[in-house]
Amino acid sequence: MLACLFGNSALVGHHLPEDEFTAAVSQINAAGFPTSIVYAHATKAMYMEREDSTAAIELYKRAIDMLAECGGRLIEQAIRSLLVGLLSRSEDPDPALASFVDIVNDWQICGDTLLAPGIGHLVALLARLGHNDGAARLCGAVTRGIELDAPVPGLDVTTPTVRGALGDAAFSSAHDAGTALSYQAAGELARGLIQHARDQLQQSS
Repeated sequence: MLACLFGNSALVGHHLPEDEFTAAVSQINAAGFPTSIVYAHATKAMYMEREDSTAAIELYKRAIDMLAECGGRLIEQAIRSLLVGLLSRSEDPDPALASFVDIVNDWQICGDTLLAPGIGHLVALLARLGHNDGAARLCGAVTRGIELDAPVPGLDVTTPTVRGALGDAAFSSAHDAGTALSYQAAGELARGLIQHARDQLQQSS
């Protein structure tokens, strides 16, 4: 979606020269179309994630704020998925956990595939924090009918790690239980897991 601005260069690892990228973003900003400006901010943030994560976070937030003002709710949550993916890889996971709630609230309505990567990032973060049963259940709920290994870096490693921690039988049972959940029930599960993880982080701090 975001890569359409620059010929998919952001997603296949071929970056535009800095001067061309800056010129393109300037032209988009000058045109004044909110959605195009949002895509420019988000694509630039994708470029900046490794070099300056703080600046990338601010650009994602700016894009999200603009979409909130003009009512682009679905695209807003898709970009929020990129933000929480970055936040979830930081040393302090609590801001990421808090940010996941908005994505969960929208995803549970219809399971929209644009929002699924955000839930995939939540699965990876829960597993990283040791909530393996919850991660397995939520993984089952979000991956039915969709493959998320590509849009969620590390998920392909997370799944076998969780399986190894739980054992094959327990993992399959939890995963299958998640697959059987309605999106409403899966959303309730996700919010409960988020709150539990945040409570444990607060207790250990």
